[in-house]
Amino acid sequence: FIPSAFASLTSVSVLLLIPYFRGYTLYGAGDTLTHLGYVSDILRSGYASGLDVYPGIHVFEAILTYTTSISPIGWTFFWPPLFFLALLLGTFLLARHLGSTQGAMFTCALLIIPVLGAEATRESIDPSFDAFCLIPVAMYLLFKGQKSVSYTVAFVLVLGVLTVFHVEASLFLWFFFIATLVVSAYVSRRSDALH
Repeated sequence: FIPSAFASLTSVSVLLLIPYFRGYTLYGAGDTLTHLGYVSDILRSGYASGLDVYPGIHVFEAILTYTTSISPIGWTFFWPPLFFLALLLGTFLLARHLGSTQGAMFTCALLIIPVLGAEATRESIDPSFDAFCLIPVAMYLLFKGQKSVSYTVAFVLVLGVLTVFHVEASLFLWFFFIATLVVSAYVSRRSDALH
C-alpha cells in the first residue's frame, strides 16, 4: 500500500512540475499575471491594495518570497502540486474515516482524473481551486473534532486559512458545516428521546 501510494503521488507531483523542470518562465492561463502583479505590489509597497480581491494568497506568497528569496514566479510552479496533494490527502483521510482504506484509495483514484485534467493544470495561482482543495481536509477535521480538542483547533485553523484564500468557498463550507451540526444535533436529540 505505502510504496504504491508513494509512487502514485510522486508521479502526479512530477507531472504537475513539468513546466518547472522544463525551465518555463511562467506557466498557467487565466489570472496568473494579475496575481503576480498583486504580489509584486505587496513586495514594493509593503501592504495589500484595497482592490486586491484575494489578499491572503498574495500576502502569503510575498512572505514566502521575502523569507526564501525565491521569486514569486518561482513559487507559482509549486502551488498546483501542493494544493492537489492536500486535496488527495484530505480526501483519503475523509474517505478512510467514513469507510475503509480500500474505499479511500478508490476515491482518490477517481478524483485524480477530473481534477488533474481540468483544474490543477489550468492556472498557477488559483485561489478558488486552492480553497476547494482544502475542503476535504476541513471536513475530515470537523468529523474528528467532535471527539478531540486538537482536531477542533486544527479545524478552526484550516477554516481560517480557507476563508483568507477564498471567501466564497468558505461561505459555502460554513453553510455545509452549520447544516451538518444542526442535523447532528437533531438526530442526537431524537435518538435520546427514543431511549
